[in-house]
Amino acid sequence: MRNIHKILITLFIINCTAASASAPSPQSAVLFIADGLGSHYIYPELMAETHDGEKLRNTPCPNITAGGLRVLYVKAPVPKTGPGHSVIITGNSKATTETIPETITLFDVLRSSEEFLILGVMERGGSSNMQEKQDAILYAKSNSIRSPIFEIQHKNAPSEILKIMEQRCSMMPAYMNNTTGAAKYCMYNRFAIETAEKMVKTMLQEYPSRRFLLIVNVGGLESAGHYTGFSTYSEVIKGLDVDLYSFKKLCRDNHIIFLFTSDHGISFRTVDSRGGNAGSDYVGKTESLYIPLVIDAENVKTGILEAEHGQEDIAPTLLSILDIANTLDADGKALPIKNYANIYVTTDADYVRLYQGNSLVDNQTGKKVVFKYLDGTYRLRFVKGNATIEQNTSLEGDIMLNVKVPDATKTTPSTVKRTSTNHTTRYATGVILILIVNIIGIMLIRRTKD
Repeated sequence: MRNIHKILITLFIINCTAASASAPSPQSAVLFIADGLGSHYIYPELMAETHDGEKLRNTPCPNITAGGLRVLYVKAPVPKTGPGHSVIITGNSKATTETIPETITLFDVLRSSEEFLILGVMERGGSSNMQEKQDAILYAKSNSIRSPIFEIQHKNAPSEILKIMEQRCSMMPAYMNNTTGAAKYCMYNRFAIETAEKMVKTMLQEYPSRRFLLIVNVGGLESAGHYTGFSTYSEVIKGLDVDLYSFKKLCRDNHIIFLFTSDHGISFRTVDSRGGNAGSDYVGKTESLYIPLVIDAENVKTGILEAEHGQEDIAPTLLSILDIANTLDADGKALPIKNYANIYVTTDADYVRLYQGNSLVDNQTGKKVVFKYLDGTYRLRFVKGNATIEQNTSLEGDIMLNVKVPDATKTTPSTVKRTSTNHTTRYATGVILILIVNIIGIMLIRRTKD
């Protein structure tokens, strides 16, 4: 009997481990925006050109591009700082700084649905309307790298975070003293990166149960592109990549999403000329329009996604990775990049049952229900009194359903058709592992009895 008990306890532990592996939802996220960084300058598959057609050497960025998932083609609707930041946080391709107050933003969804703390370190692009949406932000009051002035704005921030912000503001001048050339722009970026790193460490140490989104924006690269030329611009990219190593590792080691992107790119008329992005000669250039999107998260596939997507897809994608329903009023769509998919349902049904084949997977009640960590084709049955309707869905990514059950006693099942994709998910792996260990356990118990 003692041996049987030991076997059962072992199986229980293995089953729990397998089940937990199927639900790797990250708790917090860093949204890192490198102003003025075009994907053609850092992606090895792409090549930037000057306006007159001269090839520009690619800048290797192993810390930015290695590991995780890289989306090859992400296009900014408008290659300008204000619209770029506005599109990123709203998921709306037509967003501007002026439309933010009337728009549901990524910040609003996270704060209302999961009580996230919204923090910011922004050197450019932090409009007053965006600042009002955050709980605490350290931002550059001036866009001047020669005479930078940083201030803090807050309304609901933990005291230890405010202490870090105040300390960092006082340290800013030391970063810029006696710097020239590319080093000056690199140090400007480094200030924001090291400030953000200290804030994340403080959240982990002092407020370990508090979920947060930290939006980080560095402005040195765009300034280098506008006021120098391609050579210095490339040197600042190298510096950014080096400085991101420890920050990105900190996020990875603590299961924090690290999403790297940009507001827009920059193009150059010639190798030695200053760059631009918003002027008539620059606004339509590939190098100005296409931005990087690199995502490092445990529940996201690794590799390269080649299909073209938009900057407006960033906010819905981040919500999807966090396993939070996308309630943005926007045209952006979440990229199907997770190792599983979720179904979010709003309904007037008494209960909702989820089937895969003829097997009942889950049964839930409530006006809003969520079925998580799914893969494959499913059938949903909505029951309200004597009325029943069904919907079939083949998952390629998270979906949201709003289903009202008719009052009639007879209903015609409706079908939602979606293209399925073959996902090797942690959920499926967990289920298979559970089955295997249970079969082995039964065999061992039988042997013990014999």
